[in-house]
Amino acid sequence: MQEIIGNMWFIKANAYCVTTNNVIKDNGRAVMGAGVALSAARKFPQCDKYLADFIEKNGHIVGVFYTVVNDKNNFDLISFPTKYHWKNKSDIKLIEKSAKELMNLINLNRYNSVILPKPGCSNGGLDWSYVKGIVEPILDDRVVIVSLA
Repeated sequence: MQEIIGNMWFIKANAYCVTTNNVIKDNGRAVMGAGVALSAARKFPQCDKYLADFIEKNGHIVGVFYTVVNDKNNFDLISFPTKYHWKNKSDIKLIEKSAKELMNLINLNRYNSVILPKPGCSNGGLDWSYVKGIVEPILDDRVVIVSLA
């Protein structure tokens, strides 16, 4: 895994991970109210509906829930579960499971570069040094961990 500082949306990649919870609102849309999820929802206004549909169909797993196609770059948005409910802290076992699922998805889809914000470390309340010790042995150099300056 690689680590860089910057805005994840300005780095060209095959896919971008959105850290997620498992809550779907009464209106059928996923809760994407803070952090990376909120930035994704603002950048791609229908992605909360696509994420909710993905969760209802597949469960709370790593997977492509939205594909962006435009003139400059085609890429996938990947659900990366870090917590079960948005109110709670992130779950390190869930993050470990998600890291393993992400590597399977990377191999399956033959991605060369996948952006992942520090999972569970912003609104999830976990310390990066702790999370890094869990995910670093799992993730290879196709995964770029991005943090804001």
